[in-house]
Amino acid sequence: MNRIEWQNLPSAARIAVERHTGPAQAAEAPPHGVMSRLACTVSTSTGRAFVKGTRRDDPQAWVYRHEANVTRIAPCAPKVLWEADAGGWLLYGYEYVHGRHPDLTPGSRDLVQLVRTLSVLTEAPWPETLHKKPLHSRWTEFLSEDVPSGLQGRGLAHTDTSPHNMLITPAGELLLLIVPFQSVATRPLT
Repeated sequence: MNRIEWQNLPSAARIAVERHTGPAQAAEAPPHGVMSRLACTVSTSTGRAFVKGTRRDDPQAWVYRHEANVTRIAPCAPKVLWEADAGGWLLYGYEYVHGRHPDLTPGSRDLVQLVRTLSVLTEAPWPETLHKKPLHSRWTEFLSEDVPSGLQGRGLAHTDTSPHNMLITPAGELLLLIVPFQSVATRPLT
């Protein structure tokens, strides 16, 4: 996906963001990730916010709304702070999270926290207002007739558990960053 830098956003879009954040002193794109037209940490005199967005006329613009709506109710995820629609762009502000990406290699101590976090997540109900088909319904053509019970349900699941989509805070909390969520069975992982 072609990324746009903060300074290349239309001025109306930058102004709309700055109504929420205050004047931007710097904006830095993350070193990983390629799925957003805009993704950056905006630094101001009062703090930082992670800003993500796309052009309003982008066929995938609905994904950004969907992510924000699910993230608003998801435990173990950064808070959605605001949304803005200006200058032809849909932009979402998320809580800035300081941390490191987890080590997901076999035997890593971070795996225990990952299992805990994913278990807490599956206890949250899927927001029915999103009207999205459950995972097992969307994947029927790829699954056998005996759909695994773990795919049937209406709990939340994080569906892109790459280390770059998670952060471990200095306090040891593992947060799932803004990526697709799906519905699955509501039972803890073991």
